[in-house]
Amino acid sequence: MIPNPLKSACLPWIVAAAWALAPITARAAVAVTVEGRDQLVLVGPSNISNTNLNRARIDRRDLEPGSLGELMAPLIVSSLDACGASGIKAVGLHPSEVKDRIGETNSRYGGLGIYANLASDDRNSQGNWFIAPFFAFEGTVTMDDGTAEPIELFNVNRILLASSDRTTQEDFFRARTVDVEESLKKFLAASLPQAVRAALSAHCAQRRP
Repeated sequence: MIPNPLKSACLPWIVAAAWALAPITARAAVAVTVEGRDQLVLVGPSNISNTNLNRARIDRRDLEPGSLGELMAPLIVSSLDACGASGIKAVGLHPSEVKDRIGETNSRYGGLGIYANLASDDRNSQGNWFIAPFFAFEGTVTMDDGTAEPIELFNVNRILLASSDRTTQEDFFRARTVDVEESLKKFLAASLPQAVRAALSAHCAQRRP
């Protein structure tokens, strides 16, 4: 059974213990920038039944300036080193605000965050409850010869909760920012390198087993 996610620090229900930070090798030749406001995003259905707008509830948590770049840049550089990438001068990213690709709302959101579909405190609802850490970024890869190409990095890990779990949507939105951030660091470490290698596979000389 998956434990209640909000009764322990660091939200361990989001990430497996194996998602430890991998050693990072510096690659000074590639400059990585992440533009836009440094935020984490909590997203879920609004649980408002008297409207047909089907909008999500979105809670944007501000981080220290530069935090997203500090989290993502070393992982991107390490991933490019691991696959033997060549010819890449710079990678510039920003959150991609696109229509909901995880739930069924009409809202737009992106960046780094968690989507949760959980029961409401004021209703005895039943359903397939889940949480889903995600990242959604887009931008440009600049090559050594000055040419550029677009890049999109998207990943989501949908985690179903046990039917006996009583965590509510309100519990989720009360989660501490520091705990959300710590869990998303582990999610990034586990998922971002693979997304980078897939997006830039044409420039990779090899792949690590």
